[in-house]
Amino acid sequence: MEFKPFPKVPRLSRQMVITEKLDGTNASVHIYRASSPENSIELGDKYKNIIGVHIRQSDFKIFKKGKYFIPQERIREILDKYLIFSQKNPRETLFIFTSDGEIKEELFSGLNITLNKGNAIEDLYILSLCDVVIGSNSSFGNFAAFYGNIPQIVFQKTNIDWDYYKGKNIYFEN
Repeated sequence: MEFKPFPKVPRLSRQMVITEKLDGTNASVHIYRASSPENSIELGDKYKNIIGVHIRQSDFKIFKKGKYFIPQERIREILDKYLIFSQKNPRETLFIFTSDGEIKEELFSGLNITLNKGNAIEDLYILSLCDVVIGSNSSFGNFAAFYGNIPQIVFQKTNIDWDYYKGKNIYFEN
């Protein structure tokens, strides 16, 4: 009997993600787009730019003594600087927030924002559909960017090197 190797298949598709579990076996995670009217918003008709904002709050406050925790006041500064850097009109831009904690909406007054109140899988999928992900330095935001083939800008406590992000319109390892 001749050995015929199984053909290589992509590990990622829009319908299913194949992951490797810690024990070495494979599992699949199915991601479906919400299609019920109460769960879907036609944002592309209203806004020219849709930016995903991923904020890790609860665990990042204590992980490595808060090394990666970014306060919401700093996030507001980053979003304002992003609008300047990208030359996007704030009136034509929507920021979709996903977070594991409460968002102080008053800090983001003057920006068009919406808070996604879904579960982690919905957050991941929503972020992947945005034009860019701006967020915490985590594999969650990075995977959303990878899945959507969009760039990810990582929050920094100090100044962000915006020149580093020039011309990056698809996913890249950050």
